[in-house]
Formats: sequence, C-alpha cells, structure tokens
Amino acid sequence: MEQITIAIKQLFEPDENGRKFSQSDVAKKMDVTRTMVHRWANGKSVPSGENLLKLIKLGYLDISKLK
Repeated sequence: MEQITIAIKQLFEPDENGRKFSQSDVAKKMDVTRTMVHRWANGKSVPSGENLLKLIKLGYLDISKLK
C-alpha cells in the first residue's frame, strides 16, 4: 500500500519534463472528490480496486512500478 501512496504523491510533483498534475484535475477525471485524492496522496486512505484501475487506465499510474 505504501507503494501506491508514493506513486500517487509523485503525480503532484514535477517530473523530468516539468509536468505535474493537480489534485483537482485528477479528481475530475476520476469522478471523485479532491479530498479523496488528497487522502490517497497523504496515505490517509488508499484507492479502491476500481479507482486504482482508473488511475492506471487514465495513465496516472504505471502498473509496472507498483509491487
């Protein structure tokens, strides 16, 4: 579960191309609240299996990096 939290938190940090996502943008595309995304990023909760699949399908998470 910690790997998921780390991966989600990294979404909101600039990558090598300077790209980062906002919690609001992720929440809108996922059809969840920004508060829920904030809780995932801070390790206060983890996404359900359905939401985890959405994160992967939308390209936010790379399944090969999750252990």
